[in-house]
Order: sequence, then structure tokens, then C-alpha cells
Amino acid sequence: MNFKLVYVLTSSGKDIYLEQTLLSMYSARYYMPDAHITLLTDDITAASFIGNRKNILSYTTEHISVPLDKKYSQKIRSRLLKTNMRNYISGDFLFIDSDTLVCADLSELDTASAPVSAVYDLYCSLQDHPKKHDRLADIRKVHAEPDMTQGYFNSGILFVKDVPEAYTFFNEWHRQYLNFYTVMTQDQPALELVREKYPDLIQLLPAEYNTQIQFCIRYIRSMKIMHYFASNDTKRYDNRYACVFCNADFFSAIKAHGTIPEHVQQMVQHPELALEENVIIFPYTEYYSTALFKYLNKFYTLKDHNGIAALFIAFMQFTVKVFNKVFFFFYRKQ
Repeated sequence: MNFKLVYVLTSSGKDIYLEQTLLSMYSARYYMPDAHITLLTDDITAASFIGNRKNILSYTTEHISVPLDKKYSQKIRSRLLKTNMRNYISGDFLFIDSDTLVCADLSELDTASAPVSAVYDLYCSLQDHPKKHDRLADIRKVHAEPDMTQGYFNSGILFVKDVPEAYTFFNEWHRQYLNFYTVMTQDQPALELVREKYPDLIQLLPAEYNTQIQFCIRYIRSMKIMHYFASNDTKRYDNRYACVFCNADFFSAIKAHGTIPEHVQQMVQHPELALEENVIIFPYTEYYSTALFKYLNKFYTLKDHNGIAALFIAFMQFTVKVFNKVFFFFYRKQ
């Protein structure tokens, strides 16, 4: 494997970002024992590597600590590092978000040729995106003008070549993020701006390298990286999770001991064990519309004080529970 794996981490003892990163690194080491793993942090996070928290460095080949102005919040520092990481890392690399699980050897990415490669958010065009209105609201804050027939790149997994065009792309991404971070803290809208300026510098990765299981089960049989979206608001959906990693409480044992418990190691070896059987999963199909997602959200909002909405949600949960039971039964027979 001729590229590095790169993780960006800004964390304190009050969050679970370090524990998520530790789990993802552990899974990468399981499938690729000789992988070069670079951990990119800010100086505040680096200073917090004491006690159990320093165990993360045992999975790390290279740790790069970057001093950043303390005026920036932890979230902003993370995005500042991410949008500028091409300038901190030498060689080709695969950036992997912390809320992921590596599920296979990734060596085939050696053949990727584009300066930057990524997967579309939910694998579809913006006009078909289940959360189109939310995405467009974010994009408009940075004055982007997206082509609705194109997809919106998800920045959770990025393969980046060590070529001048990649440096150009990241320099512009960092510049645009600095322009707009006060009105839009997420980095993907700024990425859309850069894609519009340099459309030939970013191309598609196979979807299996960013399998976004919270909303789609299409690729879970062939997934190479599971992206479980730990930041989603699961509480409004009755604390239902696509997989156990979406539950912050799951990481308490890792936080307490700084190691990966045996039952979690089993999930790394068999990623399907992490998938919940009773979760509401929205399979993306050509019939799946933005309107459906929009009205499901409304039903969830109303269900606590509207009997019809409550009955509809109960019926839908029962139906999906039966569907998932059947699906996972045949999945595990494969």
C-alpha cells in the first residue's frame, strides 16, 4: 500500500472523538497491519494525551501537532486542520473521518488517479437527495451555485494524491472555509465552492469506500469503510441507531480503559454485528423522494401530541422492523 491513512482529531476528555478515532484506527490496523497511520491534531488536543488517552498513539505511525489560535472552537479547529491537511501531510493519503469502521483492506486505492476523490453524499444527485432542502440551505450560506444534477460530495472519506493540483484544491478549500466559517461551520459547503471552481480536480470514489449506513443499506455487503454518522440527532428518532457505534454510551468502556474491548473486536472482524436489527433504515431507491423524508420528519415532530401521527409512526416502525429482521436473516446467511 503506497499511501497513508490520515485522521484529524480535536478532542477533550468531555467528548468521544478520541475513542471513535481509536476504534477506527484499530479496525484499520486489523485489516492492514503495516499501514502508515498519521494522526493530525491541534496543540490543545496533543496536550491532552495523558493517562488512557495517550494509548491512541500506539496505533499511530506519525503524530503531527499543529498550533492553532485558541480563539477557535474545537469544531472550527478540526475543520481548519482538515481543509489544510494537504499542506501538513507528505505523499498520497486517504483521509478517514473518526466516525467510521474500516471493514476491509484498502490497498486497491493505489490505482486512484484523480488529484482528489470522494463519494457523493447518500450516493445521489442533489435533486434526488433525501435531505435536499437542508443541503441547499447550507450551500446557499457560502453563495455556491450547485448543479442539481450533480452529487454533493461527502468529505468524510477523501483520497488525495501528492500532485500540484491537489495542493491547489486544498488551498482553495481552506481559503473558502476561512471566508465562511462564521456563518457555516461545516466544511462540505466550502468544498462545493471549490468543486465548482475546479470541477476536474475531484472525481468519484466507489461508494463502498464511504458506506453511509444511516440512510442506505445498498452497499453494506461490499462495504470497505462503514461511515455511521455519529453526529446525527438520533434522539428525535426514539434513540434508534443504524449501528451500535451511533450510541455515545457505547464508547464508555473504551474511554475508561483506553483499549478496545473483546466484544468490540468481534465487531471489527464481523462488521455486520454492529448493525442494529430493529433500526429504521431508509433504503435509497429511485422511488425514495425528498418529500417522503420531509413528511416523515413532520410525523416524528407531531407524534407526541397527535394520535394519527403516533399510529402512523408505530405502523411504520413495525413494518420496518419486520423488513429488517428478514433482511438481516438473509444477510447473515451469505
